[in-house]
Amino acid sequence: MSTSPQVAVLGCGLMGAAIARTFSQHVGVVVWNRTPAKAEALASDTVAVAASGAEAIAAAPVVVSVLSDYDALREVLAEVDSLEGRTVVGLSTSEPGDSRDLEALVVGMGGAYLDGGILAYPVHIGTPGCVIAYGGDAATWAATRDLLMLLGGGSLHVSEDVGGSGVVDAGLAGLFALPMHLALVEAVSYMARNGIAPESISTQLRRSLEDTSATLEEMVAGILATDHSTDQATVAVYADAAYAWRDSVLATGDRASMLAAAAVTLREAEAAGLGDLGFTGLARLAPAAAG
Repeated sequence: MSTSPQVAVLGCGLMGAAIARTFSQHVGVVVWNRTPAKAEALASDTVAVAASGAEAIAAAPVVVSVLSDYDALREVLAEVDSLEGRTVVGLSTSEPGDSRDLEALVVGMGGAYLDGGILAYPVHIGTPGCVIAYGGDAATWAATRDLLMLLGGGSLHVSEDVGGSGVVDAGLAGLFALPMHLALVEAVSYMARNGIAPESISTQLRRSLEDTSATLEEMVAGILATDHSTDQATVAVYADAAYAWRDSVLATGDRASMLAAAAVTLREAEAAGLGDLGFTGLARLAPAAAG
């Protein structure tokens, strides 16, 4: 390796490898993976391979963990006596409480900590539109911002609380994007199996997404508002329609898991006395019990 590493990447799976490669286009990198072959495949003039996680951490001032989870990162940190002068950035999917516990561990070892939620696939890493949401101390973010922005031009600092990145990750990738993509699979499969041409499906989906995008700010404001009255369609109307659509889909032998879940939620809203409100009135439903 011809340059001193500025960043260590722990974990060289699909996402970790993409992150290491992107960093290596700009700065020196040291990588480590439990399965050595995955790390060795990344070796180059700008990527060194460490024999252990502790060796990787000792070699660079910024340590980016893309290990499977935070328990795996804790195991690596247990091999290190001190993190003085090091900033650890955790990019594994986690609960906010786990991120806060890890911050306490890192700070207790003399280091600084940021937590990040990756709202992208490996192919997007390093592109202008790639978004990684970071939580943690603002001064730590300011000190590492230029380096971390190499991974995604749309990245941002969302909270002084390290748990904030997990909230954004669970909110956007979990509550929103994952169900949306599952619904998309079920919708396209249903329409195609029932005689709708692919080009027609694509056209209608594009129009639907464009309509949603055009009114996004209005929808967010409506969800957060106190007035959910409507002169268009009420929760009760949506509930009746959802059950009718569900029955139509199931009658053909197709799946309707997301639609069925929506129908149940709409009926719950009706039972809670929200049937005369607009769709955003669903925001008034009591939080679900944990468990």
